[in-house]
Amino acid sequence: MREAICNITTLFILIGSLVCSAVQAADGQYLPQQREQNGLAYLSGGIGEREADAMRAAKQHYRLALTFAVRESKAFLSDVQVRIESVEGNTKFDVVSVGGMVLVNLPAGSYKAEFEDRGRIIIDRFQVPRKGTLRKVYYWPRLDG
Repeated sequence: MREAICNITTLFILIGSLVCSAVQAADGQYLPQQREQNGLAYLSGGIGEREADAMRAAKQHYRLALTFAVRESKAFLSDVQVRIESVEGNTKFDVVSVGGMVLVNLPAGSYKAEFEDRGRIIIDRFQVPRKGTLRKVYYWPRLDG
């Protein structure tokens, strides 16, 4: 009886780990390709539900997670110009977002950032932590017409 319970427990653990592996593989399958700029690894995407879910799952592996959206609808904005500088004014990261999310492995420290969507600019300052992920969400008002 005890052996049967151990076998059933082992089976459930095995099934659980297979399901977790399948979910992780599925998330990885939908991630955009990791890129690099100035020695910084980053992802840019979030197009479609599966890719957005995969990006959300990947946030924990990056120091900075940026999300760009329309204030009224919360719909993602893509093609946002992202410029991040050190406090000394040195450009560290400069890309155009593909989708509404950007994940980047910036070193811990203080930064100034400028985000531009069709001429509308948001400027922010933030501190990237030594551990964990800083999550920032930026909203623009809807453009009519």
